[in-house]
Amino acid sequence: MGSSPGTVLTSIRRNLTFLPRQLLFGFFKLLPPTKTVVFLSYRSQELLGSLKLLHAQAQTYPRWTVIAHTKDPLRGFMGTVRIYHDCARAQVVFLDDYTYTLRGLKPRKNSQIVQVWHAAGAFKKFGLSALGSSDSNSKRWERSNHSSYTAVIASSSQVRHHYAEAFGVPVEAVLPLGVPATDVLSDADHCQRVRGELLQKYPSLAGKQILLYAPTFRGGPSQRTQFTCELDLSMMKEQLGQDFQLVVKLHPAVSQSWEVPTDLQDFVLDLSHEDIHELLILADRLITDYSSVIFDYSLLGRPMFFFAYDLESYESERGFYEPYETFVPGPVVSTTAELVATLQQGNGDAKRIRTFADRFFDHLEGASKRILDHFLGEQGGTS
Repeated sequence: MGSSPGTVLTSIRRNLTFLPRQLLFGFFKLLPPTKTVVFLSYRSQELLGSLKLLHAQAQTYPRWTVIAHTKDPLRGFMGTVRIYHDCARAQVVFLDDYTYTLRGLKPRKNSQIVQVWHAAGAFKKFGLSALGSSDSNSKRWERSNHSSYTAVIASSSQVRHHYAEAFGVPVEAVLPLGVPATDVLSDADHCQRVRGELLQKYPSLAGKQILLYAPTFRGGPSQRTQFTCELDLSMMKEQLGQDFQLVVKLHPAVSQSWEVPTDLQDFVLDLSHEDIHELLILADRLITDYSSVIFDYSLLGRPMFFFAYDLESYESERGFYEPYETFVPGPVVSTTAELVATLQQGNGDAKRIRTFADRFFDHLEGASKRILDHFLGEQGGTS
């Protein structure tokens, strides 16, 4: 599959800027290291998911300076220089996605660049594992983007080989230390508090069974910013509205606004701005497609339903590590009518969900502290 002119131009520009980035990073590496841990993410203007939880826990390590750099459309030249300064001198840098800033750059000796991937488990293929699919990048591009990592965090030993393949690192560099989400999703008091706060914030949800629809994005970078809802929301309201309410959480990559139709606003609530883990706690049932939130949600033991209306095309676009329909821990449907009927029939297979969770999580609590203790080399306090 050939590259578009725009993609080629972007690649040229990025390659031309590599030498200045390398020189800048290299210059700051000449300065003494600092007892600093940096959290670097361009997924949003604030830290999300695992990095958010790790950043909060890191505040309890008093001997470390904690710095966060996130997406900032107004960041100028000096702001960019500051990022290279902080990352080059830090003893530990945590990432949660592709990060162009450090592409092809190596940390100083005895420093760590750690990929804390934003998804648990191994579901749809990514990185070098996805080479050859219609949405894949080139092998050279993938290798360059992941070449700076000294370690990768995984949720369990079951997925180490998948992560090693995806990031092009030795299996020994993939550490199954757990996923910080387990810290909050396995905490019954925390879950009760979060659910109560959200129900107070959104009183229309009170007394209803809450369905969370959390689809993943579709297509390449220019397409994934948009969302087209393939669910027949009017049908769902008519047949489920008495007992259920639908909450929508779009993927962070979807940046273009999606409006809930006026006549459906008493049934559909778009809470894409809320934290995904808090919405998982709120939801009585999850509707998704190919999103890795299924791993996190499995920790709660609640029913999942899979609206895979475009399974064949998505499989060619990205691909899966295992056959989709036998892998997912819940019924698979392709139409809204099938989804409604399945929702009305029952509550899913609790044993299957529990087996799924046991397979993909080696640890069910304490992941944030376990990860930070491993890399910061000392015991932190309690938050």
